Amino acid sequence: LLAVARDPAMLVYLDNRLNVKGHANENFAREVMELFALGAGNYTETDIKEVARALTGWTEEHSQFVFKA
Repeated sequence: LLAVARDPAMLVYLDNRLNVKGHANENFAREVMELFALGAGNYTETDIKEVARALTGWTEEHSQFVFKA
């Protein structure tokens, strides 16, 4: 799960580069939870919002994972 979540292609494709402090993008969090972690319907909207917040700053530069605090 960690490898998928840090994969630069996933970060770009699911728009996590748009996930910034104060404006969490939930797309990446939703797909990771649904497809790779818990399965559809096994999480709440609150879970999605909190995962999106936790993944804020996870992005890529030059096809490499980068965390921007």
